[in-house]
Amino acid sequence: MSEGVFSVRRPVWWAAAVGGVFVSAALFSPTVRAVGQSFLDAFRLPRVVAIGLDDQQMTALRERLNRVQSKFDLPALVAENVEVAEPTVRSARVNSAREAGQVAGMAVRTPAWLPEGVTMQDMRATSSGGGARFKVDVGFANQVLDFLELRDALLPASLDGQTIAFRLGGRVETSFARGDEHRFALVQARLPEVSLPEGTSLTPFGYAYLRMLGMDAEAAHRVAATTDWRSTFVLPIPARFHDLQQVIVRGQPGFLLTPHAVEEAPRRNRRWQPVRATTLAWTEGDQVFVLSGNLTEQEALTIAGALQ
Repeated sequence: MSEGVFSVRRPVWWAAAVGGVFVSAALFSPTVRAVGQSFLDAFRLPRVVAIGLDDQQMTALRERLNRVQSKFDLPALVAENVEVAEPTVRSARVNSAREAGQVAGMAVRTPAWLPEGVTMQDMRATSSGGGARFKVDVGFANQVLDFLELRDALLPASLDGQTIAFRLGGRVETSFARGDEHRFALVQARLPEVSLPEGTSLTPFGYAYLRMLGMDAEAAHRVAATTDWRSTFVLPIPARFHDLQQVIVRGQPGFLLTPHAVEEAPRRNRRWQPVRATTLAWTEGDQVFVLSGNLTEQEALTIAGALQ
């Protein structure tokens, strides 16, 4: 497993690998995604760490998750242990960055530069105030870990019944397009506020999550101990299909994910030729930005640099 860790940093995003078994399962299970969607939505915009998995490792991870889902009732457990607090205003279509900022409760930026012919199609804002509370069920988590023979990752009994809560900030999503050639979106959101019981450490969750992903015990201990799990989401990426880069965006460290198709593009058109599913993410102050869609690497970086 590649430990090439490329990250988007934040000061104090997305309290991410809480309940690592459930987050892992949700990456691959439509059923669990549907049940825990609001819970998982909070973990899409913090410091993002990507770990590349080769084909064999991805297959092994899917097999582990399929075994867990065939043995345990994950949807029922997620529903039982997650309380979701919906925001007062879920979503509203707006006509300007100023109006979006009023709904979302934050300063909203728009790009001063777009590829030729590209125009804004839609802007939607979501108010702050939503969130969730997650109650730790150590007994169940340890049953899963024991079933997978990851006994070195068993959670301590002291975590049982502890409640981890987060409150979401506002969010604005702006979509852009030029016919069918350029379709992409810019998401900007306030970083969630995360609260833990005094003295609670998320390191055991992080270690169990890394072991679930297939990282060996020594490496998992090292990464888990040096990661702030209150603000970090470790994302498994199929190394076969994507390139991961650490980049500087507006003076901040950022994370760039591009499909290998970028490398296959003809040299003469490589700079501006659109490719599928490029993603650029970074944080500034108390906000996170994610630019994703049919863009080249250069376009994504130029649009990000032109935000105002």
